[in-house]
Amino acid sequence: MGKDEPQCNLELPNNLDFAGWVADATSYIEAAELVVTAAGHNSVMEVGRARKRFIAIAEPRPFDEQLRKVHVLNREQLAVGLSCWPSGNKWSKVIDDALELDPSRWDSVFRADGAKQAASHLQGWANQSRDIRSNGKLVCL
Repeated sequence: MGKDEPQCNLELPNNLDFAGWVADATSYIEAAELVVTAAGHNSVMEVGRARKRFIAIAEPRPFDEQLRKVHVLNREQLAVGLSCWPSGNKWSKVIDDALELDPSRWDSVFRADGAKQAASHLQGWANQSRDIRSNGKLVCL
């Protein structure tokens, strides 16, 4: 996990260092008070699992999935989600907002019974499918 210098002309703070690609991103995440990352699923979930405050910045994607992710992160108050890199004078507020986040909100995302919930959901769909087939009705779900 990691990122080399960005490929575009961004206004970068002088105190920002890009670590590049690292074998053990977890150690960097664990050591950080505040993480700035792209809004990709793996990055978001790794930082959330560590219960760290963070800023997630959407990178361009063909289906805008990272823009959707920052919307959810903001709505659920899990991170400060941004649609693009902020200008230099905006960073102070963005950082302050991120430091105000409550990382324990991730507890509802990383529930201990996730496998049980998934199995129950799949069992419900299987039961519904069986009932539909036994009644001779074809329904597209």
